[in-house]
Amino acid sequence: ATDLYKKTRSKNLCIAGGVGLNSVSNKIILDKTKFENIFIFPACSDAGIPFGLALWGYYNETRILGDFKKKKLEFRHAYTGKEYSDNYVRNVAKKYNIPYLKANLKKVAGFLADGKIVSWFQGGSEFGPRALGHRSIITDSRSPEMKATLNSRVKHRELFRPFAPSILLENVSEYFDIDRPSPYMLLIANVKKPKVTPATTHVDGTARVQTVTKKENGTFYDLIKEFQKITNVPCILNTSFNDAGEPIVETPEDALICFLGTKIDHLIIGNYIFSAPKVRNKQLLKRMKRDRENKILSERKRLLKKYFNGYNDEEREHFIEESNKMSEWYVKYKCKYELEKKIMEWIKHNKKILIIGTTEHTKILPRFINDFGLINVRGFINYPSTIEDKKEKLPYKKYSLKDIEKLDFDEVLASSFEHNFEIGELLQKHSIKKPIYLIYDNTSRNLLEILKDFPEFKSNL
Repeated sequence: ATDLYKKTRSKNLCIAGGVGLNSVSNKIILDKTKFENIFIFPACSDAGIPFGLALWGYYNETRILGDFKKKKLEFRHAYTGKEYSDNYVRNVAKKYNIPYLKANLKKVAGFLADGKIVSWFQGGSEFGPRALGHRSIITDSRSPEMKATLNSRVKHRELFRPFAPSILLENVSEYFDIDRPSPYMLLIANVKKPKVTPATTHVDGTARVQTVTKKENGTFYDLIKEFQKITNVPCILNTSFNDAGEPIVETPEDALICFLGTKIDHLIIGNYIFSAPKVRNKQLLKRMKRDRENKILSERKRLLKKYFNGYNDEEREHFIEESNKMSEWYVKYKCKYELEKKIMEWIKHNKKILIIGTTEHTKILPRFINDFGLINVRGFINYPSTIEDKKEKLPYKKYSLKDIEKLDFDEVLASSFEHNFEIGELLQKHSIKKPIYLIYDNTSRNLLEILKDFPEFKSNL
């Protein structure tokens, strides 16, 4: 960025490509270079390429569009998805006999202030990977327990992953070290009042901020304003409306299925409120999932027939099936396969291995990873040490981090999911130059989740 500024002397910088989703680096560029303004398109990854091509064509392609005076296009917000009418929502509720009430912003803000978990579905869905107040799960940013509550009851995701604050733009500088809009949740900022908004403050004292305005965010702004009237805090917790491993919800049916399958307290779709005690029903959830699956399969057949009629049906299905298998393997099984390959190498060369990680992830390795019991394990360091971890018994001699420089070992195995990369940084701080093997990369699911599908794992839980 510094080099670009020297070449252009422009005060404005646009960032495109998937790396633009790295909100930490975006803020560093803003703080450390002479660029005054940074713009990152909300779908700055491959998903945004069609949009960029359409813009290029609009301004440059005269052969198809002809030569005419071009309007200045303004991208006002990221809510470009399909909208669903109140009538559509009522018909879905009627079809499945689901009771609902008319929504009221003051009432919804009251739910949030009382610590309730609310799923919020409004207008068209967001363009890009961030939930920005149209397909969001929202709750009180003031609660220190809310991260753990939200993870256990709804999101079921890794504990190290933070939740974002959505804050009124006019108040952002009061709560965060940032003096400009961040409408697409693509800038990180230091938190000025971590004790006021602990649920959205990361362990390093930062937050990935979304600024909210009446012009760009409409009803979402009004809701936060109502929350501010009750609590005197203009900031709520905002995370994507989905369960772990699921895409962000798109349709009212998706919203109801996620609502029924988790422990969300209230669901707001457009102008209607659905409340858990009146709705939650396992048979209804099964029925809705079955209907959705049939609808997806029917639509898939229609699209394949319409757009792929020149292809051999058998070859096409084989290609799709194989592609799906490859994708699943990389996400779910690659880490297990690569670990077992590494174990064979360690055994062959009689490497002395020091394990650093969580007890929860370490105890499953000798039971479910091939040949793990044949490794020459010199000891185990519990990181980070918790009360739960201390209760667990492992067949390895335990050490602490202060012992690490005295221990005799050849390589380190990081037996953690949440602190996978943190352990590598930790060893650097201790000037340990021994090789470290990380089980997971940024795309992996963790072994606890992967192995639960294996019959032998279920029987040994």
